[in-house]
This record gives sequence, C-alpha cells and structure tokens, in this order.
Amino acid sequence: MDTTYVKMCDCDEIQEQEWTIDEDEFATPEIDGEPTAIWLPTQSQLQGMVRDIIDCPSHSSCAIFINVGHRIRRWCDDAWDYWMQFTSMEQLWLAFVMKEKWDKVWVNEKWVILPNKGSKK
Repeated sequence: MDTTYVKMCDCDEIQEQEWTIDEDEFATPEIDGEPTAIWLPTQSQLQGMVRDIIDCPSHSSCAIFINVGHRIRRWCDDAWDYWMQFTSMEQLWLAFVMKEKWDKVWVNEKWVILPNKGSKK
C-alpha cells in the first residue's frame, strides 16, 4: 500500500468529491487506534476532477495528455524538486489536481495553499 498516497488523499478536497465508489477504493488505516475509511481515487477519477481544466476543443485523449504534459513541464522548470518527490503516478496526478483546482502543494506531509494564492474552491 502506498502510504504517502493514502495520507495525500486524506483531505477535505478529495474526500468530499461526489463519485460512485467501489469498496476496493478505500484504505482503512488506524487513526488514534480506530480504523478510518479514506477514499483513494483512481487515476481516471483524478483526471475526471480536472477534465474541464485540461480539456481541449478536439476532446482528443492524446491532445489532453499533451496539454497536461505542457502544464507539468512548465511547473517542473520552476519547481523540479517539488514534482520529483512523488513516487507514483497516483501521487503525481493527485498533486496536479490539488494545484490546478485549489492552488495547494504537498509540503511536510500536508496540503498547503501556495503563497499569495487564494483558494479556488
């Protein structure tokens, strides 16, 4: 189990999303000695959360993929070390979602709002 991804998903922005969820999409870590259900979105669900942001006029999957690549590349030019901390595609996609939708970044095992940015929520 990717414990970092579980920690990253344990936030209001993700847990309050409305999705049809399968039972196998939950982690149940113990918090204060009690099992707690945490929804772990799939990559497809993460991509769906930003579909309106990353979509393009042709709605082509390839064009959307290239659009995401351009956005991440632009950020990597400015913050390479930040993006290199993610060790799975789920972590990377979740970081992308949080930055695009809520201007938040993963720092010291928690989501924080980028300096000089307000929440888009």
